[in-house]
Amino acid sequence: MKVGLFVPCYIDQMYPDVAVATLQVLQSCGLEVDFPEQQTCCGQPMANTGCSDAARPLAARYLDIFEPYDAVVCPSGSCTSMVRHHFADLVGDDPRYESVTSKTYELCEFLHDVHPIESIDVRFPFRVGLHQSCHGLRELRLEAAANGWLMIQTRCALYCSELTVCSWSIYSVPTNAVVSAERLRLTNVRFQSRWGRTGWMII
Repeated sequence: MKVGLFVPCYIDQMYPDVAVATLQVLQSCGLEVDFPEQQTCCGQPMANTGCSDAARPLAARYLDIFEPYDAVVCPSGSCTSMVRHHFADLVGDDPRYESVTSKTYELCEFLHDVHPIESIDVRFPFRVGLHQSCHGLRELRLEAAANGWLMIQTRCALYCSELTVCSWSIYSVPTNAVVSAERLRLTNVRFQSRWGRTGWMII
């Protein structure tokens, strides 16, 4: 299987180590991975602010670039959701639309549903905070699974972090309030693993 690695613009600019780690994980699974350097933003920032005309050529470019691959993997729920659920409004009449968008996967989704990993010979004995993103939960229908952990459901479990540039710049007051609540929640949710190790968990 030849995989095209789609790296969102915010990861490219702010968290490039995530892109490198994604490449390493996919390659460690025996996959042939290609990073097409001509890729650009998927157009989500433009679409989120109502600038559909500006987003349309970016969506078309995505189809151009990733059509040749067997699968497209992206380490971002929101960008994957943009491709799968919102490209229809931009390039839905393109004959390549269905085939390209249907083979675009979020990283964890791909490693769970498409190319499953039976086991990983690694150990990570640290406290883990897990935030379920809105796009992952509500549009991609992804849910957390962590073998060996006792998940504690809280009344804040479905809170949105509102940490998008568009949300913060337009709705800074409510966004800051949500972030403050999220930080408080982080200090009040506990989990205990089946191995007796304790830590902090957000779900």
